[in-house]
Amino acid sequence: MSSAQEPSADRSTRGFEIKKRRPWLWIAAAIVALAAVATGAVFVLGAGDKAGANGDHFGTDLKVAFLSTDGAQEAFLKYVASEIAAQYDIKIEPTGIGDPNQVQAAVSNGEIAATVYAHAPWLAQSDAANGTKVTPTEPVFQWAYSLWSAKYASFDAVPDGAKIAILDDPANTAQALQLLASNDVISLKSQVDPSKATLNDIASNPRHLQFQQIAFGTAARTLNDFDGILSYNFEFVAAGIPLKDKIFAPPAPRIFAAQLGIGTKYVDEASIKRLIKAFADPRIQQYLADTTDPAVRGQLAPVSAK
Repeated sequence: MSSAQEPSADRSTRGFEIKKRRPWLWIAAAIVALAAVATGAVFVLGAGDKAGANGDHFGTDLKVAFLSTDGAQEAFLKYVASEIAAQYDIKIEPTGIGDPNQVQAAVSNGEIAATVYAHAPWLAQSDAANGTKVTPTEPVFQWAYSLWSAKYASFDAVPDGAKIAILDDPANTAQALQLLASNDVISLKSQVDPSKATLNDIASNPRHLQFQQIAFGTAARTLNDFDGILSYNFEFVAAGIPLKDKIFAPPAPRIFAAQLGIGTKYVDEASIKRLIKAFADPRIQQYLADTTDPAVRGQLAPVSAK
């Protein structure tokens, strides 16, 4: 990009006329300028103080991002904000963001203090793909992750050779396969890392299920195209799919619990440490087990034991 040309020193050629100012006007202008500088200094110092003691990037008002398409995450964060945060001398502001990549970037670069939008394998996958750095610090809940079908009333009724869709990204492919393996629907090859399992790692498939991968966010609108789709409940609930179409809902593996994700370079800051302690408060797991909030119950569950 070429630089702009410098303006001419002779302003009379551009229709300007330079006139002498009275001395008292210059003095008044100087006083106003000094006052503005002083006010600005106070504002900056105040903002710096609010940003956190000891040079911390964050203060006590902490934005925690959730995926805005998931009302259960929002309801969960509102509970933590209203019932837990104050006892750890912080305030939590639930912040919805629609694009997972934007969530990851905002947390990595410190625009947002934390997020609960993803499990550890997904955070690692996103970091590797996008060059972000987000550290999982505390498992906070399990998403209800189920097999839905518009054609069959139960999983037992699904025929051999049925066409079953799973999400196509590596982390959620692994989650689907681990869920099926832990319930003896399939088995995986020995020594396979459950967080990295692929379709090629299936050792046995007694029901000869035909797995097809689909993109995240397409499950609800493609439900009629398959015999069943294994994905997050919130995708179907948000689209108004009736609960009777949820035909197989075993507990999700702990490795795929949603994590409190923190930008890696901020994990040791004082306010962030208090935030992590707040999300480790045992009342949160009790809330997830007992809540009657329809936005959360059946969508989010306590962290699995294994």
